[in-house]
Amino acid sequence: MSGITNGPHIFPENEKFDRTNWIAFKTTVTIAAEVRGAMGYLDGTILDPNTLTTGPTTTTSTSTLSPQTETPWDSNYPSPGEWKARNAWAKGSLYYNICNPIGLGANIAGTATDLWKSLTSIYDKTSELALLHVEEQLRNLHL
Repeated sequence: MSGITNGPHIFPENEKFDRTNWIAFKTTVTIAAEVRGAMGYLDGTILDPNTLTTGPTTTTSTSTLSPQTETPWDSNYPSPGEWKARNAWAKGSLYYNICNPIGLGANIAGTATDLWKSLTSIYDKTSELALLHVEEQLRNLHL
């Protein structure tokens, strides 16, 4: 499985999430995940094959077994090993780029999707509220 030895992308210290830079951080993480083909591990569209009850099936005879062909990173049907490594890459790309993950409300106990959703559920709303506040302040300026 090529690519799993490549560790997650680590941002410079001044680009790591520190609560004040959510929009820039979210944009950078999203771009990095999209370039790698790992956005499905953040948004939850690539599911853990160990938890699926149905999906594509393949049949092989024992006389024609060959090494499994690696699926692309954005495949909806990775092998369990591929999913585990790619989820770890996506989770690491978040965790290692947050200044204080637990203090900022990051759910580090679950999957990359759990971690991403814990951040977006807090900071997307906070960003929307801040934007509304700034717009209100601008409207109240008498120029």
